[in-house]
Amino acid sequence: MPRLHTLAAAAAGLALATAAFSASASNPIAAVTPLWSFNHNVEPTVGRSSEIPLWDAGTSALWIVGGNGLDVLNLSGQRLQSFATSVYGNVNSIAIAGSTLAVAFTNSSNAGLPGSVQFFDTATFLAQGGAAAHLGGVATGAVPDMLTWTAGGTRLLVANEGERQSDANNPVGSVSLIDVSRVGGSLSTSVSSAGFGAFDGQEAALRAAGVRIQAGVSASVAFEPEYIAVSPDGRFAQVTLQENNAIAELDLQSGQFTRILPLGKKDYSLPGNAIDTSDQDGGVSLRNVPVKGLYMPDAITSYSRGGRAYYVMSNEGDAFVDDADIVRFGNAAVTLDASVFNGVDLPTQAQLKPNSVLGRLNVLRTGATGDGSSTNMTEIVALGGRSFSIRDADGNLVYDSGNTLEQAAIAAGVYADGRSDDKGVEPEGVALFELNGRTLAFVGLERTTRSAVAVYDITDPEQASFLQLIVSSDTTVLRPEGLVAFENEGRTFLAVSHESTEDVIVLGGGSNRTVLYEISPVPEPGTWALMLGGLVGLVGWARRRRG
Repeated sequence: MPRLHTLAAAAAGLALATAAFSASASNPIAAVTPLWSFNHNVEPTVGRSSEIPLWDAGTSALWIVGGNGLDVLNLSGQRLQSFATSVYGNVNSIAIAGSTLAVAFTNSSNAGLPGSVQFFDTATFLAQGGAAAHLGGVATGAVPDMLTWTAGGTRLLVANEGERQSDANNPVGSVSLIDVSRVGGSLSTSVSSAGFGAFDGQEAALRAAGVRIQAGVSASVAFEPEYIAVSPDGRFAQVTLQENNAIAELDLQSGQFTRILPLGKKDYSLPGNAIDTSDQDGGVSLRNVPVKGLYMPDAITSYSRGGRAYYVMSNEGDAFVDDADIVRFGNAAVTLDASVFNGVDLPTQAQLKPNSVLGRLNVLRTGATGDGSSTNMTEIVALGGRSFSIRDADGNLVYDSGNTLEQAAIAAGVYADGRSDDKGVEPEGVALFELNGRTLAFVGLERTTRSAVAVYDITDPEQASFLQLIVSSDTTVLRPEGLVAFENEGRTFLAVSHESTEDVIVLGGGSNRTVLYEISPVPEPGTWALMLGGLVGLVGWARRRRG
């Protein structure tokens, strides 16, 4: 298929930046090279975006969903296939096991109704297109936001967010467990659902533990599964409940949720956690403030170290769909308990209210647990951790990146001060990759002035360290959403999807790009020895020739 843009020119417009503040570990990455940038929102695929990328080794191709469809690209950035998916609903996520492609869709007529997962054969898709490759579909819960296969590739897990649409249209959240078997072109499925009904009636205890549940709403309705990570041993799945600031543990043998793990609050008054809380303070200024942040992770993934499971999550922060529980701290309706904010232990309300201090900051009017009040607040609670975290299987915090993501963005000149009053850089996607025996985490920052992906060494989960920030010089490449790192024929790549930056996708505008980088590792000691040995041998051969 012909390309719809000049990839060489697009690649020329990309560059990299490394944050100026010092990294605390040697970097196993020698170079990051931008290869191409592909705009999905051009004729004949206007309305297409790039949200979730997936590398499939079986077809040696990148499969990317977003907007109104699915595109398949090769490693040269050429489109191999394109498929308009609107007939199935609003596309959300994608996963491949063997030759079976699964795609999740929200009901486009009413998001509060059940969504679906549609299945396709990947080889037929590439050869004949999506319609010919369709194997069938199954119903899921409302808003199937993310899906992933278990290790064997025979079970698909679907996070049904059940996102609140209105008071009258607030479906329950759940996870669909779909057992899949294929014989040639014949596909059979068996679907079960894990819901949260067992936690109804426990709302008060859950709030007391730190889980956020709106007043008057049952747990089964309040919990909104966002993202899933299967444990390294395949026995459990950890499911982020972003708006609830919690993790739900799913037993994959019983198919039931076993416990809800609250994630706690991040204290922005502590060293290493300083943030900028205002977009009207004359510039970027990181400072410690008497504010707590709910981690509220979006993406989550898992890895193993020393026989223990660890979970890496991006602490984006998010409110319920209509944002009714968000208010600016400067609003007259927000008042503080004067016995707590007394000017001795903590600053007074009058000292904190100016727009240059906390007045512009978006805070949760109902507090950390969702049932509080905006009057006489005993603590100020904001959304998100402006960081990524590593936690153990019990939800205990092992590592948090503090404010290093924002420090990196500031040092690279891409910090968006206009987002200081909200959730800062908003860490969104996260992907892991093993390079030279080191485990690297790639963390996408959704809100920077150019696309930025932070790289950390998390080999030791308790001593993770910042390595570098990958930044595009193309100002039209914004809002990284999904990431995937992969190896092909001895080369390492990072694909980054960038969603639309507009409420309405317009022709050629608003990001909608997939960018591919090549990650070149530092040669390992053994490689250096081989190279040196070869050089010595070459010198010896040359001397013998002269003799």
